[in-house]
This record gives sequence, C-alpha cells and structure tokens, in this order.
Amino acid sequence: MNMNTPLELQVSLGSRSYPIYIGANLLKQPSLFQPAVQGKATLVCTNTTVGPLYLHTLKNTLQEAGASAVHEVVLPDGEALKTGPHCSVCLMPCCKTTATAAPCW
Repeated sequence: MNMNTPLELQVSLGSRSYPIYIGANLLKQPSLFQPAVQGKATLVCTNTTVGPLYLHTLKNTLQEAGASAVHEVVLPDGEALKTGPHCSVCLMPCCKTTATAAPCW
C-alpha cells in the first residue's frame, strides 16, 4: 500500500454507509472530511491526552474542508471517566449549536 494514498474501506449500511480511511497524515487531508462537514458546524470531542497531539491539526483541517464552525470539548483522560455524565458534557454543545453528527474519525 502506498502510504501517500489512503486505503479506503466502505462500511455498507444503506443510507448510513460511511468510509474508513487507513494511511498516513489523514488529519491533514481536508478532502477526506469535506463530504461530511462542508457548510456544517462540527464538534470535536477529545481528551487531555489526545487533544494536545491532534486537536489543532484536526480543527484546521475541518475549517479547510469547509466546516462553518468547529467547536471543541476536552474531557479528562481515563477509562473511569467514560460515564454518562461525561458523555453529556460532550453532547451538550450539540444541543446549543447547529453541530451535525457525521462519521469523521
């Protein structure tokens, strides 16, 4: 596999189908995100471990892909914090904005 060209796998779920991309530097490729985010408000939910590594790059890429707004929620790290209350912290901004859920991993 050429690492400059991502491998694309299609998850076939009818109207809920989505692609999965495997490759290098995917967070720096706006074209991969554009179909899901163009003209839409987006929300990135991360944690204090992953966020410092990738959040800035992902936010820039989403803006380059045409997202109308990019919101962020940074949660504490740890398996013990993967609970309903912490999930609601991540979902509440969606209720306050026009953020749209879309598969963008």
